[in-house]
Amino acid sequence: LYMNPLENLPERLVMNVFDDASRTIYKFRISDLMSIAKTALCNSPDFFADPQEVRNPYTNVPFTHAQLYTIYLRIRQTTFDMPILFSQYYRAGFDMRLFCETNECYIRDAAITNFVATGSDPEKYYYVTKMLRDHRAHLNGVSVHPGFPPGKLIEAFSKYLENYLLECYSLNPGRRYRAKHELQAELTR
Repeated sequence: LYMNPLENLPERLVMNVFDDASRTIYKFRISDLMSIAKTALCNSPDFFADPQEVRNPYTNVPFTHAQLYTIYLRIRQTTFDMPILFSQYYRAGFDMRLFCETNECYIRDAAITNFVATGSDPEKYYYVTKMLRDHRAHLNGVSVHPGFPPGKLIEAFSKYLENYLLECYSLNPGRRYRAKHELQAELTR
């Protein structure tokens, strides 16, 4: 997928996926398949769970249940850690409705973690400023001048962003409580 030749990789890291409809064999790195599944299953615009079908990136057609079972079993044969959401999707029999109903809490928390790692600077800036407004009582009178460079603000406060987003959007009450108290202590310090 990154235009790197797969022939140079050990056979244990590569997988062939047969598409019966087109009678084509697609070759993937197993780590790429795991990434594709994770991205699709933790899709959560504005932190509201909306998982998508896992799709073949070459055709944009959802993988069949047979292909998903094959991918799941191949990942289990490797030393890679199985992505939790893909494992839960397997346990739901690759039924998207059942998966979403039983795993919305995990999906949202995974989306928050993914956002902190890959979110854009304007989105992070929005949440950092919102966090500072919501928690100004814990900042001991510290305020940020409106002309302060956004990049520096994101750099300074992004380490607190995951706790803030978990406090606001997680469906897990234990994580929300812990994130809130950790964030308050960190901001006060």
